[in-house]
Amino acid sequence: MPHLTPQAFLAIDCGTTNTRVWLIREGRAAARAEAQAGVRDTARTGSLDTLKTGIRKAIERASGQAGGERPGVALAAGMITSDLGLVELPHLAAPAGRDDLARAVERVVFSDLDGLAVYFVRGVRTGDVHCGLERAPDTDIIRGEETEVIGALDALSLSGPLLYVHLGSHTKVIRVDEQNRIAGGITTLAGELDHVVRTETILSSVLPPEGTGPHDEELVRTGADWSEKYGLSRTFFLLRVLEQSGDYGREQLGSVFAGALASADIQAMRGHGLLGGREPKAILSGRPRLQSVWTFLLEREGLSVTALSADETERAFVTGLQEIVFNSPAFTEMGRE
Repeated sequence: MPHLTPQAFLAIDCGTTNTRVWLIREGRAAARAEAQAGVRDTARTGSLDTLKTGIRKAIERASGQAGGERPGVALAAGMITSDLGLVELPHLAAPAGRDDLARAVERVVFSDLDGLAVYFVRGVRTGDVHCGLERAPDTDIIRGEETEVIGALDALSLSGPLLYVHLGSHTKVIRVDEQNRIAGGITTLAGELDHVVRTETILSSVLPPEGTGPHDEELVRTGADWSEKYGLSRTFFLLRVLEQSGDYGREQLGSVFAGALASADIQAMRGHGLLGGREPKAILSGRPRLQSVWTFLLEREGLSVTALSADETERAFVTGLQEIVFNSPAFTEMGRE
């Protein structure tokens, strides 16, 4: 990393529903704040006002925690570079590594955010924008995860080939090649489907609240096997059948459900050629409670699995921002802010 880095800066992760801000001083997080504002607010209102207000509030909270310090430089990634974010930047084409991402960093100064100079990291696309039906299955997009991947590789001293699996509102399975480049991957709606099934279907009385209790490995296996044999929708209804039998509690049925839902993603990975030996290891991040389910299923596929804690995932994102931005022409040409 270049020696020319600011003593203090902000790191911003803007997602669909919330925004996180860290105040980094001398390479360490001095403060962290969060605001319930994301690009969904832009889609809902047609205005950036809510998003900018949320970012401003998160910065103010982080500044307050850090004794009033207010850096004039920010590094940002995630949905903030989408068409609903602060600056729309096209995805970078895969394969893309740290240096490719660094060359594509954009700097924008926002007068309505107190003159904050923001360095934006682009997302990565696999395939063409205009893909058509035939090529759609081979197309994928990520925003934010590319930064997390670069940071995790650095923090863990890992090198590809490997799979990076981020479990969030969407499951992101990212293929990292031998040159530590993001070479492709797939996205599913598993996280959103999980939430909808738990809250908006007949299974809301069957399943436990999300994030409660450990999973039973044998019941996870049953859910996975049923999902592969009978399909996801049928397996979900079988949970209702089991509930009425009176022999299984909500936590037990939750294990079957988790295995079935994760298995559907595993099947997608298999269908896209992401399993079978080319990438012998996997890194798991996000949704800690599901990591044991995924570890079991991926190890069953023959992969060696490393799971990241929530703190390690956050550190990976912030590390990735620094690795990309501080090596970018956009930053080095400006010099110290």
